[in-house]
Amino acid sequence: MSRFVFKPRDLKASCDNEGNPHKVKLAAFAATMFAISTTYSNYFQNLMYRSGIYQQHALAGESNYQFMEYIDGNDPRTLWEEKNLLDVLD
Repeated sequence: MSRFVFKPRDLKASCDNEGNPHKVKLAAFAATMFAISTTYSNYFQNLMYRSGIYQQHALAGESNYQFMEYIDGNDPRTLWEEKNLLDVLD
């Protein structure tokens, strides 16, 4: 723990003594992490937007979309009905 410095003057001295390659590596890592986090954030926001639009269409009763009914895999009654349906279809 003695290698870690937390006082502002010690941090400034440590940064001043650090070589340029380390500073470039740190900046490149920060830019990479920014790009990755922005990509994931944009993907998630777009996913939530599209799912909200589909939900609004479903609640409006539009028939342009085919929505699957929820199947509870832990409910024995549901599983029995699905097994019987599969047997009939086979």
